[in-house]
Amino acid sequence: MREHCRQEFLKALRQIQQETRVNSNDYVLVLDQHTKAIVSSMFTVGELLNSGVLVLEKLEIKRRPFPNANGIYDV
Repeated sequence: MREHCRQEFLKALRQIQQETRVNSNDYVLVLDQHTKAIVSSMFTVGELLNSGVLVLEKLEIKRRPFPNANGIYDV
């Protein structure tokens, strides 16, 4: 089940990258506390960074702007 969820999440990231036609590593992944726990149980930070995520941010806090990056909100 865990591996299936990992593959589906990565597939969704690749689909977003293809649809937006933006270079990889241009995505800010914004997660709420609950989703962060789920994603953290499936991936290391390094795996997410290698999958095209520039930085991980928490939804609940004030975030710094990333004007040249797209945001992916997973809540």
